Amino acid sequence: MLRIQAPGRIASDAEMNLEITEEIMAVRVFIEREIQPGNDLKLHNLLMQLRSRAMLQKGYITGETLRDVSNPDRFLVIGTWNSLEDWNTWLANPERKALQDQLDKLLKTPEKFNVYTY
Repeated sequence: MLRIQAPGRIASDAEMNLEITEEIMAVRVFIEREIQPGNDLKLHNLLMQLRSRAMLQKGYITGETLRDVSNPDRFLVIGTWNSLEDWNTWLANPERKALQDQLDKLLKTPEKFNVYTY
């Protein structure tokens, strides 16, 4: 049990006690992609499909896609997941892999991704 004291306020025991059942360690996934010129629309459609499916997965929190201002063929996808396990489950998902195979055909170079924790 973790006891929280609100300054200047007297609270009931129910308000003052929080039960911590498990430690959650969120992760941020950074995926760098450079596409072959002229594949913007195809990439956009595939990323939308990936994100819409990811949103249904356990542990998905949020995601965003950024475009490099100095090279419009480079993109950075940032995803936030509740845990590394949740991310790895999504990474191994057959539906995700099928979309990834389509996306790989648009890439100029292989994608790179890194996972960071808070």
